[in-house]
Amino acid sequence: RFAVASPYFGYSFSTSALPVAGSPHALTAVFSGDANYGASSSSPVLQEVRTAATTASLSSSLNPARPTDSLTLTAAIAAAEPGAPTPTGTVQFQSQGSDLGAPVALAQGQAGLTLLASSLGHGSKSIAAQYLPADGNFGASSTVLAPNQVVNQPPTAGEFELGVARNEAGSGETGKLLR
Repeated sequence: RFAVASPYFGYSFSTSALPVAGSPHALTAVFSGDANYGASSSSPVLQEVRTAATTASLSSSLNPARPTDSLTLTAAIAAAEPGAPTPTGTVQFQSQGSDLGAPVALAQGQAGLTLLASSLGHGSKSIAAQYLPADGNFGASSTVLAPNQVVNQPPTAGEFELGVARNEAGSGETGKLLR
């Protein structure tokens, strides 16, 4: 980040106002003069503006999941440079290398996809998120869910899931069976 500020004239400038397109940009300081000093200008200085690197992370709201569970995959995209603006664009979610629907728009650096776990098939699934920038100001990035998303196999005919509800009241109390 390049910034110039003048305590005498109250002017400031930052490269965040310059796009990547057309870089390098020629910058010239111009003083229009006042009662004490005549007008002057500097020689041009070239300022290069580069694509900002991004980082990506991916989480699942429920892992492992049952086939009948609804789960949300959430990708968070951020600029790698502290103080840089929030990236814009979309995220393409994938399972086993295949797209899960259309790309999802980022909102304040996050994109979410809610789906039924059974749509992934049962077993351990490699889930990825690929950030697709809206413009040339940010670089693409990708990430994978770690550990893999697990979708448990559905019960077969004649079987049912059985669980025990833990009684939080204290020791000596019995739990109840859930179906």
